[in-house]
Amino acid sequence: MTAPGTRIDVSVVIAAYNAMPYFTRCAESVLAQSIGPGRMEMIVVDDGSTDGTGPEADRLAAARPELVRVFHQANSGGPASPRNAGIGHARGRYLYFLDADDRLGPQALERLVALADEQRSDVVLGKIVGENGRGAPSSMFTGDQPVADLYTSRVYWTLAAAKLYRRELVQRHGLRFDETMATGEDQPFTAMAYLRARRISVLASYDCVYVLRRDDGGNTTNLVKAAAPRVRILTRMMPLVGRHTTPGPGRDHLMHRHVSVELPRALMLIERERDREAQLKMLSELTDLVRDWHTEALAGKLRAIVRLQYELLRAGDGERLLTVLEYAAAQRRRTPKPPGLASPLMPSEATVERGRVHAGYPFFRDTEADVPDSVFDITGEIPRGATITEVRLNGVATRLKGPAEELRWRGGPTAPGRAGAPEITGTTWAPGRGLALRITGRAPDAPDGAMILVQATDRSGDRRAVRARPEGADRAFSVTLPLDGGDWTLHTRREDAGRISEAPVPGRPGLGPVRRLRGFRPWYGRVLADGGGLRVRVGPVRLRRGVRRRVPW
Repeated sequence: MTAPGTRIDVSVVIAAYNAMPYFTRCAESVLAQSIGPGRMEMIVVDDGSTDGTGPEADRLAAARPELVRVFHQANSGGPASPRNAGIGHARGRYLYFLDADDRLGPQALERLVALADEQRSDVVLGKIVGENGRGAPSSMFTGDQPVADLYTSRVYWTLAAAKLYRRELVQRHGLRFDETMATGEDQPFTAMAYLRARRISVLASYDCVYVLRRDDGGNTTNLVKAAAPRVRILTRMMPLVGRHTTPGPGRDHLMHRHVSVELPRALMLIERERDREAQLKMLSELTDLVRDWHTEALAGKLRAIVRLQYELLRAGDGERLLTVLEYAAAQRRRTPKPPGLASPLMPSEATVERGRVHAGYPFFRDTEADVPDSVFDITGEIPRGATITEVRLNGVATRLKGPAEELRWRGGPTAPGRAGAPEITGTTWAPGRGLALRITGRAPDAPDGAMILVQATDRSGDRRAVRARPEGADRAFSVTLPLDGGDWTLHTRREDAGRISEAPVPGRPGLGPVRRLRGFRPWYGRVLADGGGLRVRVGPVRLRRGVRRRVPW
């Protein structure tokens, strides 16, 4: 047992069910932590295992009684109940939830606790690494964030339990895992911890936890193949976010995670159901949900194929939606490396008019379906090397024999190379509050009716774009492009008569770092690189670490 008066910094809670031989590796990674035995404890809750996991946990407790406590219970059917039991037994200042088939990096707990203490953080995300082919979230781990803003950063895109939580926060708000959910039970817990936290931090500079794809396919997420549990995640999480946030960009930012990640997954599983009545019933349930929390800004964030599904769902058109889902499944089966459910899905046909590319998805310009052209717009989604077999360019069908070289990334039909692209004459930080770039230029050979678009693309895939019309004898233009937190790459594009020419925005001398107030909080903007295109980073100033380190004035 731990000596009286010893301060336990962190309790590692492991919910274990039939996890051998992975459990041994997991437990050993905890026992070997550099934080040392006097500052931690390992709580194992055996959820009715039948494969030797329970005896192995008892063996470890007998060998290291000062570190390991084991509790046995009847099988509950999921990790929520044993995790909740572990919360009740924990004595540490912080909690860390570790799946029994994953493992910690040797210094993970020491570094996580140090960051939490330094920043007085209630939740700390440690970098997640996938093993044996398992994917891991990465967009929130592009750099350390001593203070991560929930409503502008990507932290909400990981709702798994494997994080450091201040136990006082968990106890004060009565946070527990939802034992009624077959999968995604960690999402309400983590979301509420985020929403109630005084401060959230991200440790991206150290590989904290390694998540494993088991060879036996025993990962809990992989075991749930039915649609109903995925629908349940959405019906639980979207109202939770709605109840605990106010309308506006912040709420839309959090909702976007659910409609771009969970909604496509649920719809895919609904399409695989063979019972038509059950399909339509679940779609009706989701229709009520998206109508309750819909905003145009939220819908506008979605990729075109998901946006189409979302709009048909919102219209209550279950039959047409199922047709689109069947089409999307068939398109992905024909692709050697299928894209993710929320990734761009290239159609076999497209229509190009006035510089915009519209996917030939089902019900494009179907008068009965009455879905706006904007829903089908894939102009900014076309990846390099995409193949579209037929393009209607300004009403004329054109067969393409190879990759759609005229439909390039960030653009639609382009001239070969960058001929005709706008010329940039100035790039400065716009005055005033907030962070925005003012970009001036000219397009000397642009005809009347041409438009100039300046677009910034974040690593996460988010985009900001502003259009301007060249005017005057020198065909000059000026745009001001507001930027949220992130790493942004900037391009310009000229659009006229179905022709688009693009080029990166070059770096400009004198575009140094800048600091501005956003609300009552200082934010910074600085150039990351200008080779091949201007890249800038925007984010909140880390006051504790010092402005000079982040922004060299």
